[in-house]
Amino acid sequence: MAETYALKEGIRLVQQIGCSNFIMQSNCMELVETVKEGDFQALAAAPILEECYNTLKEFPMAMIEHCDREANQVAHELARQAFISKDFCTWVDSPPALFSMLYQMM
Repeated sequence: MAETYALKEGIRLVQQIGCSNFIMQSNCMELVETVKEGDFQALAAAPILEECYNTLKEFPMAMIEHCDREANQVAHELARQAFISKDFCTWVDSPPALFSMLYQMM
């Protein structure tokens, strides 16, 4: 469910900044496959997935793909920090210092 909400918020972000050509990545293979196939009726997250699926169809150049958890360490740590602080943050122009430190460590 957390991955589904992250996808929804990611789509909302690209809509807000006016992006039309993008790649969304998730380390949740089930989510990626479900959204690509559009077969989510039996899932608890069906309403959110349907909204994501329909919105993604509006972006012909958009893609969703799977990435390994190891390739997703920075996103994982940012999510963990947001969970701890209970803050909702969006960075459009400059990433936070934490991101830069994590990226350099990889």
